[in-house]
Order: sequence, then C-alpha cells, then structure tokens
Amino acid sequence: MFILKSNIFILAFCSLVFVACSGLKPQTFNEDKHLNDKFFSKIISTNLVPDPIKIELYETIFIQRLTEQDGIIDFAVQNQITTLPYVTAIPSYADQQHLFLANIQGEKKNMWVYFSVKYKPGKESPSSIVCKSFGPAYFSTPTASNSQIRFSRELQVTNDNSVFVLCETGKAAVTFITTGLPSLSKPVEYFDITQIIEEDANKIGGNKYAAFNIPKIFGDTTALRFRHCPTIYLKN
Repeated sequence: MFILKSNIFILAFCSLVFVACSGLKPQTFNEDKHLNDKFFSKIISTNLVPDPIKIELYETIFIQRLTEQDGIIDFAVQNQITTLPYVTAIPSYADQQHLFLANIQGEKKNMWVYFSVKYKPGKESPSSIVCKSFGPAYFSTPTASNSQIRFSRELQVTNDNSVFVLCETGKAAVTFITTGLPSLSKPVEYFDITQIIEEDANKIGGNKYAAFNIPKIFGDTTALRFRHCPTIYLKN
C-alpha cells in the first residue's frame, strides 16, 4: 500500500527502524521509572549547558494500525493523534514507536536530545506493551535558533548498573526543522517537525543531503507532532 510504503520510508530515517543495544535487557525499561535525571546524566556532565535546571520532555507515538485503501486492508504506521482514517472494526495489537525530544535547560543556554523506544504487545494482556529495543539517538550543541535543531553527536542507550543511561558514541549530522521551538522561560503544549535533513559525506568529495518533507510524505501535517510531557527537575 502507498500509505504503508510512505510511512516506512520516512520512519526508517526517523529512527523507527530499531536496533537493540548489545548487552541490554530492554524489556525492563519503563518510561515512568527510567526517564529521569540519571537517564541524561552523562550528557549533562559534558557541561555544554552550565548549571542545568530542568528538562522539558516532548513525545510523539506511532502505532501500527489497519487501514483500508481500494478495498484492501493492511497495516500502516500512523501517529497516535492522526486524523487520517483507519479501520476500527477489527481489533489489532501491534508494535508502537515512542519518539522523544528532550530540552535540557540552564539559565541562558539549552540543548536538545532525541531518542526513540520501540514497544511490542505484552503477554499479560493484548493492550499492554513491553520495551522491545532502542533506536538511534542524538544530541545537539547549544543553539540560539527558535526553529531548527541541529544534532551533531550520536548517542546510544546503555545499561549502567541496572540504570538506563544515554551515552555518546560518535558524530551525527541531522537537522530537524520545526514550526517553532519553545523558549527557555515557558514550554509549549506541542510543536511539529516539518522537515528532516540528513547530511552525509559524498564519495566523490564534499557532502550530500537528503531532505524529508514530513507533511508531503505522510499526507498529514501533524505526523511528527511532539506533545509536552511532565518536566524533569534536576538535582543540583
């Protein structure tokens, strides 16, 4: 189906093709329990944001749903809050992908962290979910832009003495174009990612770029809408 193919094309880049981290037992990961100051501790220790105060967390969730096109019913990946039609008459329980953007804030500077988690249906009940794997993650250097996030470093979720922690693994060159980022003084209810740009080295020299227009590919202007989650206050 065209919808499925289009969604997989963009979500593959948006880290929804997950690779489990070696040595981890991701099924024990719980967002309510593990998304805290310890999870971000090694990024905070870089001191790129002096005297960090809090982390404003934003999340968007993708679900595999049954959709109908030309009389054929098949799975498609849709945002949980989409207004696009899907089949409700047939119960379906499938994988979910949770994407996060975390804004680590100090008095004058802030930096962004992107990470993603994949869940599968649990055994206890069809509607329960269990962490399946972690996807690629990135963080940015402090930026003054109010509409763009440029990620320059790649991260990976590791397990440090039964504590899940984001650790730096290498370089990255990924830019998120948004409808407007929140200010340091006040979080927003939500914001949208409208375009994603990937930069890579060209074999014949220089760099090459791939641009992903989110509304065009998904047919949905809210396909990558990140909503505000509870604030994480840091211990000083």
